[in-house]
Amino acid sequence: MIFFRSLFLYLLLTFNVFAIPEGVSICLWNAEIASALQYGRQYENNKNIEYHKNKVHSVLIADNHPQWFILKVLEVFDFVWKEFLITEKQSVIFRKTYNVCIKNYKNREDIFY
Repeated sequence: MIFFRSLFLYLLLTFNVFAIPEGVSICLWNAEIASALQYGRQYENNKNIEYHKNKVHSVLIADNHPQWFILKVLEVFDFVWKEFLITEKQSVIFRKTYNVCIKNYKNREDIFY
């Protein structure tokens, strides 16, 4: 039993065989952000797009996120507002955003953190 645990730790430390590929990680991030933005959109459904965009922008600035991060979140924000209805569930938004991202991952310049 100790041998297998030692072998597992050795493989984990040397080869990092359990790492998530970069493309999958990026697409998971995009999908999670899109799902969260849809929640905010549904939570205050009587507000317009400019209100939501300004609110997201001000929250990110208040949390001291870098400008590139804010721009990427706002890019996902625009995607969610253009592509999905307010009535769609967060899980549907997550799945569809992830699938679109994976499909577009062939062009790596379009997908970045």
